[in-house]
Amino acid sequence: MKRGVVQRRALPAVERIAKILGDLQRGERLNCSTAAEEFEVTTKTIQRDLEFMRYRFDIDMEYDHSQRTFRLLSAPSNVVAFLRLMATETINTRRRVAVWMNN
Repeated sequence: MKRGVVQRRALPAVERIAKILGDLQRGERLNCSTAAEEFEVTTKTIQRDLEFMRYRFDIDMEYDHSQRTFRLLSAPSNVVAFLRLMATETINTRRRVAVWMNN
């Protein structure tokens, strides 16, 4: 890395998903390629995030083939609880990894 150049890092999944959900709740549409560039991840990562949100937390989205975007149809009634649960799962996963690495 060049001197004086700050390298950006991809957001952790919980922060990325929280940002995506916030954008969708404000009525914005999500294009996977654009989101992947913004978050510095692959389009497959964004697709996995959307699948996780759909099936784990029952968030209903619709894909518009003509615009190649997703839009929110419904979300959890308590988004704060959703985000807390996401953060808790992230912390628990990190703890399990740390325990596994120490064994």
